[in-house]
Amino acid sequence: MQDAKLVLPKYSLFFLRYHMNFLKFDGRGTTIPGITNNQLKKIIFPLAPLNEQHRIVAKIEELFSEIDKGVESLQTAKAQLQVYRQALLKHAFEGKLTAQWRADNPDKVVPAAQLLAQIQQAREERYQQQLADWKTAVEKWELGGKEGKKPSKLKKTKVTSSLTKEELANLSILPEGWQWVRFEELLFSIRGGTTAPPVDHETEYPILRSSSVRSGRINYADVRYLTREQLKSSADFIEPQILLFSRLNGTVDFVGNCALVGSNFPKNVIYPDRLYGAKLVDTRWAKFYELVFSSPNIRRGIEKKAKSTAGHKRISISDITDIAVPLLGLDEVEQIVSELEEKITVITENEYQIDKEIQRTEALRQSILKKAFSGQLVPQNPNDEPASQLLARIQTEKSERETHEEMGKKVRKPRKTKAAS
Repeated sequence: MQDAKLVLPKYSLFFLRYHMNFLKFDGRGTTIPGITNNQLKKIIFPLAPLNEQHRIVAKIEELFSEIDKGVESLQTAKAQLQVYRQALLKHAFEGKLTAQWRADNPDKVVPAAQLLAQIQQAREERYQQQLADWKTAVEKWELGGKEGKKPSKLKKTKVTSSLTKEELANLSILPEGWQWVRFEELLFSIRGGTTAPPVDHETEYPILRSSSVRSGRINYADVRYLTREQLKSSADFIEPQILLFSRLNGTVDFVGNCALVGSNFPKNVIYPDRLYGAKLVDTRWAKFYELVFSSPNIRRGIEKKAKSTAGHKRISISDITDIAVPLLGLDEVEQIVSELEEKITVITENEYQIDKEIQRTEALRQSILKKAFSGQLVPQNPNDEPASQLLARIQTEKSERETHEEMGKKVRKPRKTKAAS
């Protein structure tokens, strides 16, 4: 390294920060990009007069300080939006968001106990229908000489235990007509996807990744693929109005994320065992519960349940199904979803604009550095020592240092060795 009196370290660092955008990094077979010593030696360095280096560094620091203040304000605004989003969701699922609506529409408030009875009846009717279908399939199998595998009997959905007094005591008080229930009580089924290992080459059967699901969003471009021979069950294909949960992820922030499969989605999409697919008894509540699972209280509950396995965070089906969620009438559900979507859309747009502005500040930093190292940021002073003379001094210093080091090697005493016995 040259003497800091000849080339300012900050001047060099600012230049490297600018120049790194144009370097082709050498990964060396790893996932972390790196730069080689040879690449560093080949960089063409814009040596400015020493006094001009001081002016450039001072001006960059001044401008960067102003940008940093702006970025700090943007990040504060984004954090406030996130706090508002979480407060909005919390109030929505405690009944505060629609308190006036209930007062204005008492005839539309359906007791949750009545809804729960209807759901339980629908679950029983579905089971009886599936049981009848199984019996028909068995009869057909027997008439066919019992060729192939006997149709598997469907397991009856277990009766979920009600929330205990202790559990209810730790939950917020809900409005009249609402009720806390375990999420499992609202489901026909919940299961993991296929265990078939995906392939990288494109086929007609895309399979989602665990990273495909984020709260309220499914990235259908974030996929790998399965071949036709790997298909195991039609149940592994996603369907409209099912809720997908991320079962396994690298960080606790993303494990348990929930997103709804809408009506418009790509064909033949499969989900893996890293995701759970949940079918509600009444899909008209699906969007509501997607939002419920992004609320702060639910997220904290999931994060608390998540366990560490081989560098990943994971949750089980029971971690999801045991969670207490509010049950309320469809009319109010639709009102809540409508109000939340309207407000969250505004929040999301503001967050997007803030992110764009933060990205713009990075482009502004690069523009400042470009001007700095092309001689356009600060004025030149004809009284400054020319860069050519500075370079000569640097080369002289380097030569003297190399000579001194070489002489030091020559005068160094050889190590003593033991005499042969």
